[in-house]
Amino acid sequence: MQDRINNIRNSLVKEVQNYWNTLEEPHAPPVGLDLDPNHSASTQIAKDTIQDIRPKDNFSKDKKPENEIDKFVRTRFADVNPEKARAFIEYFRSRSITILERPSNSANFFETTHFGNGKSNITYNTNHVFSNKYFQILNELKSSEDSSNNLNQQQILILVDLLLIAYSMAESQFDKEATLKAEDFLEDLMRNWGKFLRDLLRTWNEYETK
Repeated sequence: MQDRINNIRNSLVKEVQNYWNTLEEPHAPPVGLDLDPNHSASTQIAKDTIQDIRPKDNFSKDKKPENEIDKFVRTRFADVNPEKARAFIEYFRSRSITILERPSNSANFFETTHFGNGKSNITYNTNHVFSNKYFQILNELKSSEDSSNNLNQQQILILVDLLLIAYSMAESQFDKEATLKAEDFLEDLMRNWGKFLRDLLRTWNEYETK
């Protein structure tokens, strides 16, 4: 199973690196994207699951991904130069799910952004106390000389990623124009969250048996 995870991660890291090499001047990925390969196994599981179950995107059904992604990059990465901004835009447009780690002053420990047509981004707020503790634990496991801890680190990372991806997918089921009672909203959210998490874990389990 670890070999399967490593193969997925390495192939996606190579894909990202190949893209940077096509630019006129070689350079490191923009700030934020250099962390994305840590989550490449999780986003691959999400991609395969979405292709299998093809969930509706009611929340952003009227959004145009190209416009929303442009807006997202201008807002979140206003300090990057135009070349890097274009790299960001191409990156988000070419993927269904992306996961980033960036500092924010928000009280949220993560944020979801729906671009439309099933595309979304999840960003861990690295300033939040949960993220600080969480990534501290992961780094300690990763740096351990015990190889079993390295495997546990990757499994925990994927598991929490999938938990948040399932939440984002559950959000996408709601029509923004619909009016719901609080109890109905919470019931639907929890049901869809659990359903999508089950689907994602089923895909992950299929990887383990290959």
